[in-house]
Amino acid sequence: IAKLVKEQKDDRQLVNELVLRILNRPAVKKEIEQSLSLFGGQIDQDHKELTQELNRAESDITDFLAGKEEERKKAIKHANFDLVAYRTQNADAVQQAKKNRDATIKKAKESLLSFDKTLGDRLVTWERDTASGKSAWRELDISQISSKMSGVKFEPQKDGSIFVGGRSAKGNYVIKTTSQIPNPSGVRIEAMTDSRLPKNGPGRSPGDGNFVLSEMEVFAEPTKNLIHWKKLKEWKFRKSTNLHPWKPSSHSLVQDGNESLLFSTKGKSPKVTAKDFYHLGPFTGVGLSQKAGPELEKVFDPNKSFKHQNKEIRWQAKPEWNEGKLYGSVFSGDNTSNYLLKEIIATAPIDIPLSLGSDDGIRVYLNGKIVLDNNVGRGAAPDQEKIILSLKKGLNLVLVKIHNGAGVSGFYYQLGVSKPHVPSMGIDLKEPKGSFSIEVEAKSTMGNTMKARWKTAQQPIYSGQNESKSVQIAKSSEWKTYRLDFVSAHDLKGLSLLLGDGVSLRTVKFYHNELSQKLSFENSLATFSQKGYPVSSVVDGKVFPSKNGWAIAPQMGNVHFASFQVKQKLSFKGPVQLTFTLKQAFQSGQHSLGRFRLAVTDARAPISYGLPKEVKAIFAIAKDKRTAEQKNKLSNAFKKSNPERALLTYSLNEANKPIPKDPKLAKLEKSLAEAKIPVVLPPEIARLRRALGLSKNHLTNKRLVGAQDLTWALINTPAFLFNR
Repeated sequence: IAKLVKEQKDDRQLVNELVLRILNRPAVKKEIEQSLSLFGGQIDQDHKELTQELNRAESDITDFLAGKEEERKKAIKHANFDLVAYRTQNADAVQQAKKNRDATIKKAKESLLSFDKTLGDRLVTWERDTASGKSAWRELDISQISSKMSGVKFEPQKDGSIFVGGRSAKGNYVIKTTSQIPNPSGVRIEAMTDSRLPKNGPGRSPGDGNFVLSEMEVFAEPTKNLIHWKKLKEWKFRKSTNLHPWKPSSHSLVQDGNESLLFSTKGKSPKVTAKDFYHLGPFTGVGLSQKAGPELEKVFDPNKSFKHQNKEIRWQAKPEWNEGKLYGSVFSGDNTSNYLLKEIIATAPIDIPLSLGSDDGIRVYLNGKIVLDNNVGRGAAPDQEKIILSLKKGLNLVLVKIHNGAGVSGFYYQLGVSKPHVPSMGIDLKEPKGSFSIEVEAKSTMGNTMKARWKTAQQPIYSGQNESKSVQIAKSSEWKTYRLDFVSAHDLKGLSLLLGDGVSLRTVKFYHNELSQKLSFENSLATFSQKGYPVSSVVDGKVFPSKNGWAIAPQMGNVHFASFQVKQKLSFKGPVQLTFTLKQAFQSGQHSLGRFRLAVTDARAPISYGLPKEVKAIFAIAKDKRTAEQKNKLSNAFKKSNPERALLTYSLNEANKPIPKDPKLAKLEKSLAEAKIPVVLPPEIARLRRALGLSKNHLTNKRLVGAQDLTWALINTPAFLFNR
């Protein structure tokens, strides 16, 4: 249309051409006369009417717009004043922050430069230490690997690595292995290439062979072989006079056997009777460790009252409350304490298990002495606490204090009066926290179970929470060795053995090793880390679907190493059992490791991942035969692998980061920017202004606009539709 308008200068001929081309016939005289107004007059008239309509609309809101504009100017002035004032007020602080940043950058640069001045000597030492075997890594047997990822397959390779095939998915690799190095100072992951992987790997990402290792956890525990453990004590029981310093429980009968001791239950089990609950409270503003009165009482008087905040609080009998039932919301009030009391009568001294639950903290007194103290925040549930009550003959008072932080509160209480009593013996001792093993030489005429309990300063009585797994003692006339294992996170204060009727005991050996524990790491290094996926995030305790973990793009198709220095000072005796959990949670579900090895070292800190194959090849070349490029590669490899220099580089990068934006300054700048936003016009005014702007453009090209309007009218006629 634009070309036709330009070529045909006569308006009548232009109309005829358009009709001819669109309807396939010449235009009649009437059509031409009616269309001529489209090329000028009609456009001028429309523009005039639009201008008048806009003028009328604007005249109606002139005062409104003027008022809004005046408000806008005042807001700009006020916001600008606040901004300038704040900048002036903080000018010295900003200047000081800049000086501090410059000083930090300068110091970081100087430290890095100082390190690099010694680079020559350090390279010589590095090469010499490597040649002598220092910082050597010992590869682990990782063939015992598993995963809950459906369809994944693990194929052990001859070089000790694992090739991963089958289905790709998000999930974990779990590796159980044994390190012959008792106390590793570092662990290493070697991500390896393989022609079976996309782009040679080392990852399984279909497009490029990348991987994302989201998190690594390592749990260490001592070897099961007691040859390597420290033997703390050994007791030989040939007759009852040898039992000291062990003490049998009140319900245990100990008799001399054939160079051994025979344990059985003494007489009938004492009868235990528990009376109804009593409740006292609430005491508002009384914490778990504060004493509101009942704690100080040596005897129980159900009629006694206690003054608290100008109130008299009395004991209330609660016969409707039953043992073994959870009362999760019987108390209320923020920062309040409630008391429960039970009278228990025993016909003879006896140890009875007690199971408890509380919302929130709980403290238990037995005959005036604290036997449980746990200031914790939680909802009440059965069996949250398990303790042993050593009841005396006659009346015993059990006072339970429940402290509630906020909301509703409650409790659970179950005395194990129906459980049978078994012969046992205990001993007071002091041993540091750790892993413990008890080796018992025993036999039984009946077949029984045996287990151990222990107490600590934090749990000063024997408790079901501090209890080992049971071991079955076979019915046999032959002596056999049985083993009980447990771990205590606190120093031991006492040990108890629950034996069973008809058990004969000859020897007990007590062993100690390091505490089983999750390893913590620092000084994470890698041959390469993808931007946004630093190797340090592998051990930061966080797992996210993206921007988390170690990845290597664009350096796929190469072998990569990552090393992690162990934070703890370990003291395992003998080999250590390690459980690695390699978590791969990247959102694609396909970025898992394809082939890898694991290794440990006991080198002194700082730890690095060792030597890449390229560096080993250069070390094999005589120093005087190395090219400048090879020397440069050695220097760069050392800089990257040395933890001290890596830390200096990190410090410099951190120092170079811009000074964080002052939050208040950012808020003031935002307020000024918002104040400067032009006054928003009413929708009708905005529409008319846009329409008038388009109309002005039409005035400069009337013939083209008219031709376009005529074309639009013609193609919407029945004649055009019929011809098509």
